Amino acid sequence: RPKRSSRPTIVKLMERIQNPEYSTTMDVAPVILAAHRNNYEILTMLLKQDVSLPKPHAVGCECTLCSAKKQ
Repeated sequence: RPKRSSRPTIVKLMERIQNPEYSTTMDVAPVILAAHRNNYEILTMLLKQDVSLPKPHAVGCECTLCSAKKQ
């Protein structure tokens, strides 16, 4: 009889993050969200895929993206 893994699969972990209970703003990078939620498997998967973090903008930045977020 094969052993069943007690660890959740990546699909189940992704479903957890997408659950409204885990909702967050869209300006949080997936790799940061996975780290904050202690989802080691998703964090590992993202890092293996060379997911990068967006460069932070300075306080008071007036670029198009930052201006849109302020509205």
